[in-house]
Amino acid sequence: MPNPRQECWKDAEDIALCIAVVTVGEDGSKGTSQEKKRLWERIHEVYETCKPAGGVVRLGGGCDGRWKKIRPACARWRQALNKAALLRGSGDNATDEELQAKSIYRTLAKGEEFTFQHCWPILKDTKKFSNPPGINVGSSSFPTSINLEDDGSSSSSNVHARPPGQKAQKAAKKKSRQDETGELLLQMQRIADQEERDLEYRLRLREETRLAEQHADDARTMTVDPSIFTPKKRSYWERKQAQIIEREEQSSSAGAFRQPSFSPEENTPHSEDDSNLDLYVPVQETQWMGRN
Repeated sequence: MPNPRQECWKDAEDIALCIAVVTVGEDGSKGTSQEKKRLWERIHEVYETCKPAGGVVRLGGGCDGRWKKIRPACARWRQALNKAALLRGSGDNATDEELQAKSIYRTLAKGEEFTFQHCWPILKDTKKFSNPPGINVGSSSFPTSINLEDDGSSSSSNVHARPPGQKAQKAAKKKSRQDETGELLLQMQRIADQEERDLEYRLRLREETRLAEQHADDARTMTVDPSIFTPKKRSYWERKQAQIIEREEQSSSAGAFRQPSFSPEENTPHSEDDSNLDLYVPVQETQWMGRN
């Protein structure tokens, strides 16, 4: 099996590497300055998730070595673009400016062409390459403690604000989680309160329905004339009516049951007063209610 470090890098692999470097290098929650070994372990992990399907297996050292070629080349290209922008004439267009930048790049790179145009869209707006870097392009070595935001320029020439540091981003994430947790708890409490109100409403509706059905059933019972039945059935209906009258009297005295359509005090006949029986509208007898 050929050594994976000797395989030529394809454009898609370069793009995946640049994505990994930008992702890890600008992750402030992990610190803006990280030890080289752990940094490239993380870059390699991200690269493995970004690399094209069927791509060559690359070791962490291979990614490091490839970045040492991409970084100075893109730094020179940024210098060439900025110089070309300064030299642009009033009649020049974007194509003229790009040709001027390529010429300047060849001068900076001692005759070499810029071969990482496929990487430039990913890197051009990052902190390292958005300003004239002013780095020593001949040096590709990394210090033991590496900061991917450091392009070699002095701090006075870096007009871009540094991204939030590790502590600031962790604090922001913690606060965001706390806010989300508080909002979630508030929503859960609202849902619980609504469910409790819904349950109370259903129970109240069920009780009102039961009482209404009982009221209607009692009203039908009170319309029955026990005298038309045999002694046994007459005794049954008289007992039923007596129970309804007693229940209505108890409810009326307690004030627990008052229905506008049925007033126990006005419409329920008492045992000693049968005059109110005329107020009940008889219903047709069912088969089992007929005479024997």
